[in-house]
Amino acid sequence: MDLTRGEFSQFNLKSRVNLLKQRGILLASKIINTVYEIRLFMIYGFYVEVFYNCLKRDIIKAELVISKNWQSLYL
Repeated sequence: MDLTRGEFSQFNLKSRVNLLKQRGILLASKIINTVYEIRLFMIYGFYVEVFYNCLKRDIIKAELVISKNWQSLYL
């Protein structure tokens, strides 16, 4: 079963994270100011960014990548 971007966006944060853990492929991660880590996943042919607070050890959000220039953030 494949999901579309629209279907994925309807899930709540906990469900999105669980789905990424089960089916997603981690492509890259980057730490910003030693506080935040942004992780880039590919799942079902689209990309999702997960924003993680390293200090609180908590996921803030998991959002679809909309920008076509997302690569520059991870280079």
